[in-house]
This record gives sequence, C-alpha cells and structure tokens, in this order.
Amino acid sequence: MMSVLRPTVLLVCVAIVTFATAASAQNYPSGPVRLIVPLPAGGVTDLMARIAAKHLQEMWGQAVVVENRPGGNTGVGAHDVEQSAPDGLTLLVAPDSTLTANPALFSKLIYDPNNFTPISVLCRGTPMLMVHPSLPV
Repeated sequence: MMSVLRPTVLLVCVAIVTFATAASAQNYPSGPVRLIVPLPAGGVTDLMARIAAKHLQEMWGQAVVVENRPGGNTGVGAHDVEQSAPDGLTLLVAPDSTLTANPALFSKLIYDPNNFTPISVLCRGTPMLMVHPSLPV
C-alpha cells in the first residue's frame, strides 16, 4: 500500500526551541496553541488531532484549536505552519507523506520539509484489504 494511505500521523513543530531548556518547557505554552491539519475534516488525521487537542488542552490549561487547511497534497497547511511565528504555538499534524513522499514525488513544493522537526507519533495503523468470505481468494 502507498504510504499516503497509512494512517500514521505526526505531530510536527516549527520551532522546537521552546522545548530546549527546562525553564522554557515550564512556561510552554504561553498562549493558545493551533494544531494545523493539512487535510479536510473527518479523516483519520483530523480525528487524531482533535483527540490530541482535547488532552493537551486539559494538560496545559490553554486553548488548543484544530484548524483544517487542506490543499496542495498537504502543502497548504505545511506552508502555513512554516510561515507562522517561531514560538511553538502553531503545530502541524500531518501524515508522514508530507515530509517523506511529497519531497520525493514533487520537484517543487511551497514549503521546505527540512524546516520541520517531528516531535511525536499520534497513531499507527496497518492497511488491510478485506473481501467477502465467498470470494475464493
């Protein structure tokens, strides 16, 4: 199966600098956090972002908002995060293909995959092909 179909989701941060020292980690987040999902609402990536947002909001005591920015085979959302302030308050929740397959398949991207640092895997799944039991395979 193509990696684009796998429901592997990465939480990616533009500015990991906020986690560099213990002191800055104690102050994180300093405001509302935006989780950018570069896909339409309703899919696995969106669902995992919303589950993560709920738990992060409870843990941090700060608002965590999921924003869907579909388009460009995840490029529009990735570009938005890349162009955001490097304060760690805008995070990208995207399938692994955003940083792996897209750079390999497309010669021009509107974002630079090297400007992202993966910080967590939200879920992993195994693609399956299922058929009716009466099919002789």
